[in-house]
Amino acid sequence: MTGEARPEQQEALQRISAIEPAAVNSDLRAALAEAFAYAAMRGGTELEGVRQTLERLLAPLYLTNELAAALSGIPSLPGPTGEETTAALLVARLPASEVSDSLRAAMNHAVTVISGDMYSYSLPDRVLVGALAELFTDEELARVIGSIETVPLTPAQVGAIRVAFRHWGYPTEDRVRDLPGQEVRAAMMRAAGRLNEIDNTEESEIQRLEAAGDRAGQEAIWRQRRERGWSGGTARSALALSQVLRAIGDPAALPVLAGARGHNRADLVPFGEAAVAPAVAAIRSPSAHRDQMRFLLADLARIASTPLAAENKRILSVVARGFLSGETLAEKGMSAGQGLIIDAAADLALALDEPSLAAMVDRLAADPEELVGIGVAPRSADESAWRLRKRIAWSPVVRSSEQLIATLRTIPSSPRPTLSQREAAEQLERMPAEEIDPELHAAMTDAWTYTRTPSVHWHWYHVRTPLTNALVARYSPADVARHMRALTRGESGPDQDLAIEAVVRWRDETPEEARVAMIEALERLNGEARETGRPAYRSRHYSLADAVNRLDDPRGVPALIRAGLGLTCGWTTPALFEVSVEEMTRAIIEDAAPGWLVSEGLRELGYISAGGGLRERPERIRALILDTAIRFLDGEQPTLSSSVSAEDRIAILEGALYLAVATADERLADRVNQLATDVAAVEALGLDRAEAADVSAYARELLAARPLLGPSDC
Repeated sequence: MTGEARPEQQEALQRISAIEPAAVNSDLRAALAEAFAYAAMRGGTELEGVRQTLERLLAPLYLTNELAAALSGIPSLPGPTGEETTAALLVARLPASEVSDSLRAAMNHAVTVISGDMYSYSLPDRVLVGALAELFTDEELARVIGSIETVPLTPAQVGAIRVAFRHWGYPTEDRVRDLPGQEVRAAMMRAAGRLNEIDNTEESEIQRLEAAGDRAGQEAIWRQRRERGWSGGTARSALALSQVLRAIGDPAALPVLAGARGHNRADLVPFGEAAVAPAVAAIRSPSAHRDQMRFLLADLARIASTPLAAENKRILSVVARGFLSGETLAEKGMSAGQGLIIDAAADLALALDEPSLAAMVDRLAADPEELVGIGVAPRSADESAWRLRKRIAWSPVVRSSEQLIATLRTIPSSPRPTLSQREAAEQLERMPAEEIDPELHAAMTDAWTYTRTPSVHWHWYHVRTPLTNALVARYSPADVARHMRALTRGESGPDQDLAIEAVVRWRDETPEEARVAMIEALERLNGEARETGRPAYRSRHYSLADAVNRLDDPRGVPALIRAGLGLTCGWTTPALFEVSVEEMTRAIIEDAAPGWLVSEGLRELGYISAGGGLRERPERIRALILDTAIRFLDGEQPTLSSSVSAEDRIAILEGALYLAVATADERLADRVNQLATDVAAVEALGLDRAEAADVSAYARELLAARPLLGPSDC
């Protein structure tokens, strides 16, 4: 766990080597497994000798049924146990003749339940798929993959698909095995087609329910998908098969690839013109749905940017015209959704370089009502027209100062940004500062202030951003310093908010005068917020802390810590590491420190220490971190007194436990073990029985993950 190969470890391994396997008790075996898993996860050469010795010692200690039981326990939380990782690694070294049916079933189970977002299981997952690849013959792959008829998939079917992906899902130079035979190809095409059919039927039904306004019906299908899971459902398996078939490059697979659901599809562009007919057939299919058509149109647009045969160009022209006229969507009884399918059709039309098609795109871009007429939702028409205008040589109207003012004054009464408002904001962004008179500046400021209103904030991003840029272009460092000093005197208004926005853009290039004023202003707001807690998201306090954080100035670290911005595991930048640790340890042991600051500060220190990071720090910094953990776990810290809420005490203790385990310090290990096994010891730190039991259980979880505990566990 220290990450170092020490003499006493070598001595222990030599002594263990002399013990007969039958005499190794469960505690010693568990310790060996944890050490082996840690050494394997660390990689590199530093612990390679230890890893090899541990693997040799562990191999005779596990019966086949014990390996199967360990794999059947996957996944554990918060990460794989040493035994689970050890079982995966030991299984990988077994000859195929020694893999029983039950062990193979456990291997299939493990690769099925390890989902794509369980990064801590990446090593066991990779190792187990590699081991399964040695067990599946091509004949068996063809049989198992070809048996796919419904969902959820069986573990054996998922395992077979994962093996196929390992063999053939990569470019030629990285491919594990030569191209599959015809039987395996046919099985993969048949399975992919069946999964497409299931998925597309569901997707078409969702689209029908959406048009009918049946939210409950849509949710029922989404719930079924969640219950099937990422691996057992169609999504992961269909995507894997599509990628394998694409990587193989067999044109016979094109109809299947074109029929895949949008997010499960494989890129058809490498097939060139050969993909045109299958893609068009899939678009015209009665079961085609919006996402599928949008992605196919995007592929066809890229294919159309290369020279085409006259007949293919004619076919694609008809396809583009059908979407841009609204005829295709009307025939299928669907809308254009958010207009994205029209974007893809416009890309295809422009790639074909036909004047009549370009004219259709121009007409749609010029008038949002035309877009509504072909199926774009009225609330999305302006946004869709804007995206189309970005695709063509669109020349916006140049407005006079009076016209700009009039347009800006319509913003507070508009539910969503209009095209004229967006164009006005972008014109202002391009205008030289000297052309903006006081009346126009006042209208800009009023409009900008409205776009920051929390209830409408997200809708106005594309208007607010150019307005912000136009306004802050008028600010000098002296202006920023003046407005920040005014903030420390209690003044509050758009000038202060815009000064903060200016520094967000200047970042570490902010001049000295403005830097100092920003840090002083943050300290003032920290003092005001001390009783109310951390700054609310999008508040001035939050924005100011964010701006100071971007300065990368060590003088701002104390203020940032007191603001609590970024105490979310990984905030501390290497350049400010030492000063951050010093200030953080000082802040969290203050008697008056708020509970949220203490608990999150402890976790930030744990993040710094996890994965062996503490060894790389200066001795003074290591001592600060270790002493801080000891203070809280020994109950010496006043923050754990009865005057602190139980909720805060729990969060603080759990943060201290994470820190203690992350340090891998032997002095702390005994105390963590005591708290993990003795609920009364936790009660003595100020919790009632039920709360103490929960904290004790959390300590056991951390200890179970200890060999592989890393930053992601924060």
